[in-house]
Amino acid sequence: PLLLLIGGGIITGLPLIFFAEAAKKIPFYMLGFFQFVAPSLQFLSGVVLFGEAITPTTFAGFVLIWLAGILLIVNNFARKR
Repeated sequence: PLLLLIGGGIITGLPLIFFAEAAKKIPFYMLGFFQFVAPSLQFLSGVVLFGEAITPTTFAGFVLIWLAGILLIVNNFARKR
């Protein structure tokens, strides 16, 4: 059991260390984009691939999050002009 605990810590920690090092090497806007898209892809794969049920509240939250992202992008482009 002790070796499993140690191995579990290593398996959990290594991806976090790799992510932290990679995050230092890419621009913040790209890191933010990945942090925004990854949960959406997980949500969509749960619904489409695994048949998770979507409640109206969950769907409304998903739509509102993407609308906020679109508003940020539009605002950014409008501000640069």
